[in-house]
Amino acid sequence: GALAYGIAASIIPVPQSATRIATAALVHDAYKRREYEALERAKQNCGDLPAANRQADRESERFLRNIGFSPRIIALAQATGDLGLKYMMQGWTTLDQQIVFYADCCVSNYDIVGYKKRFDDPLIHFQPGGRYDFVDADLIRKYGKTHRETYDGIVLPLQTKLAVLTDFTGDPNKLAVSVMAELMANDPQPRQSR
Repeated sequence: GALAYGIAASIIPVPQSATRIATAALVHDAYKRREYEALERAKQNCGDLPAANRQADRESERFLRNIGFSPRIIALAQATGDLGLKYMMQGWTTLDQQIVFYADCCVSNYDIVGYKKRFDDPLIHFQPGGRYDFVDADLIRKYGKTHRETYDGIVLPLQTKLAVLTDFTGDPNKLAVSVMAELMANDPQPRQSR
């Protein structure tokens, strides 16, 4: 939540908005857990992996709603992964959702690594026979582009936009790492990354 909070706090003057964005970024982990479990079940049963991913999104929404998260937090948490990408591709996102989407694209495990490193490291897994080759195939079917081409088309312009909005004057590829360094300099307490 820290990266999403840092970006939001430098753009949005209302502290509650930045806190809501950070909360949603953390809640997103519930989505990732359900997605992982759904994919594992589908693999064991030789199921349709993209369909399992979409089902996980629906299950996660119900789960979060049932434990009391507001529709606003749920909508922000959904701004990641397949559903977030769909919303971004269709232009159906608010600035808050764009911040959550971008922050998610800059985190690898619990480390803020920036978009390029986050997406360069797993490229081999998207090749034919790799553990994520189904994602590439699904995105080519939907958008006519590979995973990386699809995300580059969305994230690189978004990164530039966020750099401008945050008054970041350096290389936009260093925005996420810079925001975290600034947060840590102002509050060196350990935090969760997203």
